[in-house]
Amino acid sequence: LAHRHPDTGRIALYVNSLVAEIEGWDPDDADGLLEDLMVHATDEGRVYGHAWEVGDLVIFDDIGTIHRRDPSDPEQIRTMRQLSTMLADDGLSTTGPVTA
Repeated sequence: LAHRHPDTGRIALYVNSLVAEIEGWDPDDADGLLEDLMVHATDEGRVYGHAWEVGDLVIFDDIGTIHRRDPSDPEQIRTMRQLSTMLADDGLSTTGPVTA
């Protein structure tokens, strides 16, 4: 449910709407904690919403961010590129496309 960010060392929650259980926990207790964590993570003060305009570019940390997109007009062209960059054990940056 929490992990240390490999680059910043900060603790990041690993929760989203797909997390269904906590191994070894009573289901009711787990559901309560997961709900509390989602409320915390999606509090208005922690949410960024983007009003897209042509030419916009949004960059975010995929490791420490819960992200989704709102429904879009299927008649409009939507181009999305995702590139993940991480620091290798030897301190050299490694990059590679994840999806296009």
